[in-house]
Amino acid sequence: MKRSMYIQGYGKQVIISTVLAAIFLTLSLGYLKMDGNLKTDDKEVFLPPGNLAMAEELKSLAENADPANNYMLNEARAVYYYKNHIRTGKNDSLSLKLYTHYLEELINAGFVEKAITEIESHLTDQKETEVTSLNKELYDLLGLAYLQKGEEENCVEHHTVKSCIIPIEKEGLHHDTSSAEKAILIYTKLLKAFPEDLQARWLLNLAYMTLGDYPEGVPKNVRIPNIAKTKTTVFPEFRDVAMQLGVHTTGLAGGVVSEDFDNDGLLDIMVSSYGLNDPLRLFRNTGKGKFEDISQAAGIKGLTGGLNLLQADYNNDGFSDVLVLRGAWLGDYGKFPNSLLRNNGDGTFTDVTREAGLLSYFPSQTAAWADFNKDGFLDLFIGNESPNNPHPCELYVNKGDGTFEEVARHVGISVVGVIKGAAWGDINNDGLPDLYLSDLSGNNRLFLNRCGTSRSSWQFVEIAAISGVQEP
Repeated sequence: MKRSMYIQGYGKQVIISTVLAAIFLTLSLGYLKMDGNLKTDDKEVFLPPGNLAMAEELKSLAENADPANNYMLNEARAVYYYKNHIRTGKNDSLSLKLYTHYLEELINAGFVEKAITEIESHLTDQKETEVTSLNKELYDLLGLAYLQKGEEENCVEHHTVKSCIIPIEKEGLHHDTSSAEKAILIYTKLLKAFPEDLQARWLLNLAYMTLGDYPEGVPKNVRIPNIAKTKTTVFPEFRDVAMQLGVHTTGLAGGVVSEDFDNDGLLDIMVSSYGLNDPLRLFRNTGKGKFEDISQAAGIKGLTGGLNLLQADYNNDGFSDVLVLRGAWLGDYGKFPNSLLRNNGDGTFTDVTREAGLLSYFPSQTAAWADFNKDGFLDLFIGNESPNNPHPCELYVNKGDGTFEEVARHVGISVVGVIKGAAWGDINNDGLPDLYLSDLSGNNRLFLNRCGTSRSSWQFVEIAAISGVQEP
């Protein structure tokens, strides 16, 4: 069950406009020069050798990524599927499948109007005015394309603090209603042919909500109750202040760290985005109700990607450092290096991944810091993903001199699975942190720490089954 969930997730698409992706590509990579300088915005910024080497490697990996096996490369995937569709030269099920994938990637890449034109032309040419089992997927994509077009015309181009937040309230309603109205017509037609289609029903209700017509305007037979906030709802409201504070970014899913990086008593913010060319961003808290983007000055320009970020002071210098985790959900095609960014205490960060002994090429989105051997220095567990070929998990012991040694096999936790969560905690109050792992491909694991003071005594024992914590 868990493995099948991974495979399904592996095929999920994430939407970002091509224009924004191109902007991010320019900002994040700039022009890398062999002398250690990065030129952006007509300014040259010196990069430490580790930062420059990692930036160049990430750039090369992104340029050589195979669109057939990397679901973030939507525009390239659209070209790939279109060429293969044309190459078949037939009007059979394979050709239609390739054409459908092409349309889906057009939408994901932000070419929604082109996708709409293509789908409507195809349906007209084939005289497919009614929804059938053969053309249902095309109608699904058409409805989705109109919904996305409406989001771009309203939530993106006329963004407010209430945009795109469900339940949609007055400030988030669409001003240009034409695309949502088209989507309603399509989903109504879909539900007439397939009344049990819960996805179409849900999206129909959302389309009505964007117009301010939920729930009264939704036909009773397809209405989903209790989506909107009621007068009796008692729950604290969190208001989006990202635009007001200057920390609103556009990208894919990613990691975030809220930490006082410069020890001035104010929390700063570092964020990542999953796209291969999406840059790390660092926002410094000015203390005046605003944040300023200091990514370039901090030396992290050119460092891209990452689905998760974790902070820790690994070298005990009083400044929080950051670990960037990359390659998640991509299986064998996610062999991207993680990054350990050392906080230099002067507003800059240095990528010390290689010199610290942490360089590896396994897909991962989870890790956890803890001093498992009680020597006063934080050690690092990294949970890797092995949906097909083995990518063993890693445990790095901190040697106290800025470097780490990988000891997972030595201590008995060289786990192979699809590890999506890791947490340290002392479950038996013996003063030693134990390790719990969430494995998407099988049973979860609980490792009891039985480490002594010497290296030869370091040992973990797996006790999830006898402890009754193998699920969920």
